[in-house]
Amino acid sequence: MTSALLNDLPPLDLLSFFSYEIAIPHLPSLDLSKPRARKLLQCAQLVAPPFFKAAFAKLYMGWNLEGFYALVDVRAPFRESHFAKIEEGDSIEIFINTRVDVPSGGLSRFCHHFAFLPQEETGREMTRLRMEEKRDLCDSASLLSISHFESKTYTTLIHIPFCSLYGFALDRSSFGLAYRINRTGKESQNFPLPPSYHRMAYYPNFWGTIVMKPKESE
Repeated sequence: MTSALLNDLPPLDLLSFFSYEIAIPHLPSLDLSKPRARKLLQCAQLVAPPFFKAAFAKLYMGWNLEGFYALVDVRAPFRESHFAKIEEGDSIEIFINTRVDVPSGGLSRFCHHFAFLPQEETGREMTRLRMEEKRDLCDSASLLSISHFESKTYTTLIHIPFCSLYGFALDRSSFGLAYRINRTGKESQNFPLPPSYHRMAYYPNFWGTIVMKPKESE
């Protein structure tokens, strides 16, 4: 490895050598437009950045047979955002790897990069893959989001259906997960690595793991 490449790497810390695993609960059927969805997701699993003291947002996550759901509660006012410059405005990026058992030095066809803007009702898949890993991106209309704005805060409800996840299978309960919550003019909040690992999105081996808890017996 050349010295130039070494200079591009962020300083290593203890967190770089540990995997981070979170179990997310099974949820009843949800309609994002109903207040009940927000209340249920507020009781779901908090996916918090480890050792991140300056968190300005909370992301709660759960699942059911219709897909993954997330509630993002941002303790900062919404200002502006654009898909063309996703990291420069107020936005939410979620990264999912459907095959954590497939070794890869970079993004594989099983990796997904989803972006959501608070003012938009649908998200967008923005995954960039090497030519040998190319596949079709999912239909943006399947990525739903609903936001509620207040003067100094906003919340965004997100639904990522399983049909939008290449390689997804219900008999697999573990998936790779990372996220980045961006703010206009300020540092982002990342999971599981801190913002200094700005190329985290391209290295799924550094992502955390979510485990889908089975539905509890009634």
